[in-house]
Amino acid sequence: CDGCIATHARGAASAGATREEVAEALGVAFLMNGGPGTVYGPRAYDAFVEFLEAKESR
Repeated sequence: CDGCIATHARGAASAGATREEVAEALGVAFLMNGGPGTVYGPRAYDAFVEFLEAKESR
């Protein structure tokens, strides 16, 4: 769900995860979760990048 994506994306950005680490984690989710992973993965990555860029701009 979008709320879950936002919570975990914000947490990953706050914890210092890199774009590469998040991309790798989403790749594993694609392999393990199939269709739903391909739908929600890009949303999750975009949310992470948004939170990361907000953190970097402070």
